[in-house]
Amino acid sequence: MWTEWNQQPRQQQAETEQMAALQAESDRQRDNLTGVWMAFYRDGSLVMPFKTEIEALRFAKGNGLDVEFVPYGTDIFA
Repeated sequence: MWTEWNQQPRQQQAETEQMAALQAESDRQRDNLTGVWMAFYRDGSLVMPFKTEIEALRFAKGNGLDVEFVPYGTDIFA
């Protein structure tokens, strides 16, 4: 009985983590259809598009750039 009681919260936690991972993947797929992640200098001297947020963040950290998600069709130089 103790084992069953102890296993249930672990199973629920695993299911919750799995659902969160699926939602995160769904969000990434949606983002790829609606825009791109951009790493850029605020003065506009460099703008680099990336497919994923993590790629943009890694590039930006090493080069001192800002990162934003930019929907397709947005004029980033306006």
